[in-house]
Amino acid sequence: MKRTAHYSPSALRAVTVLGKLIAAERRAQGRPQADLAERAGISIPTLTRIESGAPGSAVGTVFELAVILGIPLFPDMNDENLDLRLALLPSRTRQRNREASNDF
Repeated sequence: MKRTAHYSPSALRAVTVLGKLIAAERRAQGRPQADLAERAGISIPTLTRIESGAPGSAVGTVFELAVILGIPLFPDMNDENLDLRLALLPSRTRQRNREASNDF
């Protein structure tokens, strides 16, 4: 049985925008789909789905296409303080279950 994924409107918008950026940059560079697909190691139909904003492609594949085309993914990735800021984030988002205390 095939699992159906549900995406939030924000996630769908992000996938659509990144797909359009990839398509626009590929055209601006004059690269055919076949060339870019071969370079990224994917099929032309997969590239077409990514460029049209269809969710479901591996994020690594989408990021690789952006890198090949020179599209910046994270503007602050070269920020010197990025590692420090990431280190300050909590390592867990869920708290451990604590035993209930019946000692009143």
